[in-house]
Amino acid sequence: MHYSFKSIILQAILIVLVAAAVGLAPQVELIIRFQENPLDLRSTYKLQSETFVPLRAPEFTIALPQWMRKNPAELKFIDLNEAKEYFDKKRGVFLDARPSDDYAKGHIRGAFNLSLRDFALGHSQILSSYSKKQLFVTYCESPSCGLSEKLARSLQEKGYFNLRVFSGGWVHWQEAGYPMEGSDES
Repeated sequence: MHYSFKSIILQAILIVLVAAAVGLAPQVELIIRFQENPLDLRSTYKLQSETFVPLRAPEFTIALPQWMRKNPAELKFIDLNEAKEYFDKKRGVFLDARPSDDYAKGHIRGAFNLSLRDFALGHSQILSSYSKKQLFVTYCESPSCGLSEKLARSLQEKGYFNLRVFSGGWVHWQEAGYPMEGSDES
């Protein structure tokens, strides 16, 4: 058989394209699964106390363009005054993202404990009582604690978008002497 140079090049290109498609298919499926629910890929994370520590970095999450992200909405961060206003007007449900033992020692009066660990394991009966349109205010220990932001982002992944992150956290609330409850209640 006699093949022309052009047909050999076309066949080579076709083989490379098919090989690339076959090789990329599992990664595309993984990207889609991760964007739908990052906490669902438990094999990627090791549970350590109340936070998730990546065992290997999923590089593809950084490289995804904005249009491919499921929930590109930015989180809204609020300060102590705004959090107190939401509390006084009963405008939102406060969610404490800290571990349950910290929550038991003290928390914002009326707040529910929803740690990342409980949320990831599906123990979020609190949420089933509320509409996805409900305003939720997440908080954790202090401005340097990232649990409240992580919880809010996880809630976004589940379709909750009316979220506020109280960046001052429990420390600022407690220092202001605002309503609180728990075993260490002042």
